[in-house]
Amino acid sequence: MKKYFYKLLTLTVLFSLPLFTACGPDKPEEPDSNPYADNINYWDASDSPYGICINKANGDIILLSDGGFRATGDCYVYDNQLKRRMIALEMGMLPSKAVALDDDHLLVLNEGLWGNNDASLSYVDVANHSAINDWFSSNNGRGLGDVGQDLIIYGSRAYVTVSFSNSVEIINTRSGLSTRLATTSSNVQTPRYMAADGGNVYVTCYSPISVMRIDTAQQAVTGICHLGTFHPEGICALNGKLYVSSSNISDEHSNYYYDNKVYVIDEASFSVVDSINVGKNPSKVLALDNSHIVVNTLGDYATDMGGTYIVDITSNTVTPLSVSLYNFDVYGGKIYGYTSPYGTLKFYRIDGNSLNAEEILRRAK
Repeated sequence: MKKYFYKLLTLTVLFSLPLFTACGPDKPEEPDSNPYADNINYWDASDSPYGICINKANGDIILLSDGGFRATGDCYVYDNQLKRRMIALEMGMLPSKAVALDDDHLLVLNEGLWGNNDASLSYVDVANHSAINDWFSSNNGRGLGDVGQDLIIYGSRAYVTVSFSNSVEIINTRSGLSTRLATTSSNVQTPRYMAADGGNVYVTCYSPISVMRIDTAQQAVTGICHLGTFHPEGICALNGKLYVSSSNISDEHSNYYYDNKVYVIDEASFSVVDSINVGKNPSKVLALDNSHIVVNTLGDYATDMGGTYIVDITSNTVTPLSVSLYNFDVYGGKIYGYTSPYGTLKFYRIDGNSLNAEEILRRAK
């Protein structure tokens, strides 16, 4: 049967040749298509976004999906003209934060599920569409810990807060080798988000409610600045000051109470010198330029659905934006973010000067 098939195929091809050659000169070959170039300006993941980050080296937009809270999420990369560079590259459990090592290489923090001790780091090669998802454990012979909360790069090291393991990992980005700093040795628990400035890494912490200062040369805690009664979350450093969101707290009956402040801490004295009122339940805080910060608030998840604000730190003037961003990053004076992934999901690029909001990366149907 197989021999008969190949004879028939040969005859068919031979009889077909004159038909093709009689039609004129050969048509030039089509160039190879970029498999990621179609559907420009579309987010076609089946899952919800779990993080958005901008590669500060080239302006790439990095989106991370929650994977439906299954075993893995995905990483997507678009250039600043919204052309897709990489789609649906599998990460670990709940990828939440990406930082760039250069134009084509990223570290991605996979948060993991609370209590499962499965936080991890992925090393991503964008150009080759590949990832090493056990990058931290393969380099250190141990896991990252329970809930990877934040990831930053400062100098030649990456810093990771691991909230319920009460630790900060200090990682050499070339070798991947890490030094584990246990925050409990300084009587501090539940480290959250970080900012770096002047040779220090600053970490918001739940217990005590404070900002912890780590000297990067000593790799040691050198100070604690106590705050109010609400949990601190996001933090950024700008012009010798730290800006820290004061979010919420719950009682023993799981009743939640919300603050509306951003604390201002003077780095030199390491003490609170001011506070700025924004919306209810402030979360992320990032520097937009030399005189403005951006703050998003999450509200109370019921009657107040939150908002996004630009704060002029020279006058403490607070300007609300026309859209409320659930998560965001900044680059080149613009704000990139998305609305609540649990409602009508939209992605925006907002000009920090004109406040014009451009919808980008529409959801593919």
